[in-house]
Amino acid sequence: MKTLAYIFKAGLGIALVAYMIYSGKLDLHSISRVIDNLWLLSLAILIIIFALSTTYYRWKILLSGQDIYCNNRDLIPIFYIGLFFSSILPGAVSGDIIKSAYIIKKAPDKKTSAVMTIILDRVIGLLGLMLICCIGFLINMEIVWKHATLRSLSLVMGCSLIALIIFSIIGLSKRVGRTKWFNYFMDHIPFSRIARELYDAFHIYRHKRRILAYALLISMANHIFCILGFFIITRALGFGILSISSYLFIVPTGMLTMAIPITPAGIGVGQAAFLKLFEWSIGTKTTIGADAITIWQAISLFIFMFGVYFYVTYRRTLKE
Repeated sequence: MKTLAYIFKAGLGIALVAYMIYSGKLDLHSISRVIDNLWLLSLAILIIIFALSTTYYRWKILLSGQDIYCNNRDLIPIFYIGLFFSSILPGAVSGDIIKSAYIIKKAPDKKTSAVMTIILDRVIGLLGLMLICCIGFLINMEIVWKHATLRSLSLVMGCSLIALIIFSIIGLSKRVGRTKWFNYFMDHIPFSRIARELYDAFHIYRHKRRILAYALLISMANHIFCILGFFIITRALGFGILSISSYLFIVPTGMLTMAIPITPAGIGVGQAAFLKLFEWSIGTKTTIGADAITIWQAISLFIFMFGVYFYVTYRRTLKE
């Protein structure tokens, strides 16, 4: 059943892209123009690679917060293997399951703590993305207010950000963890033992809040670099209508949509999301959003394919 579900989702992604090409919402001729601006494309690739490096570093310092220390020789392959599986499986977080299996082997005495770092890495990444997105919505309120969908998205984003902050405060609070109602809740939810272990692993960071703050700053820097990379890609395509401030809500919103586990690497879903986000922002029909995210995905998939090498060689190393 899992194989059938994957085939269906992959087929759905391909069908969405095919439909967008057929309907003219994805302009392959326009995408080919990027060849005329190879220096801008090269700059975008370098920025995307640097953004990935900051993601790796964020995870590494979160591991240190759990007293799990791995050298780069061991950790970089695991990181790229996770990226590779995220690119071929539906949803941006699907590769985390594979990454968890590998990091547990490196820290067998701290299994829950190791898995917690991967979950927390995603949460902090999401928190940084939401912060930038909400700032982008506020800066571009004039554009947002014109469209009911964007107004709804900004409201959902704001509420989600508040909920995530409250969740983080509860998780770090020693006082809340001692209350009867909290312990009753933790004891009666499904998989309560696992939930309790994850909570205890996260609660360790209450004495290492500087690490969390540092990780959040890295996360925000990572997303800013991603926005800059996306901005340069649109410039390489000859698009110069919107200022980079508009990208502060367009790119995070589009990336969040792609993270929904519908198709592998968000292919098809990303094209549809960015198409509408750019059309709403400009106020007219354009294929620039779909064109730019297609190039972004192609660059990302090329980088992620290095995970194949690490997957093969790392498995061999573990067997030896």
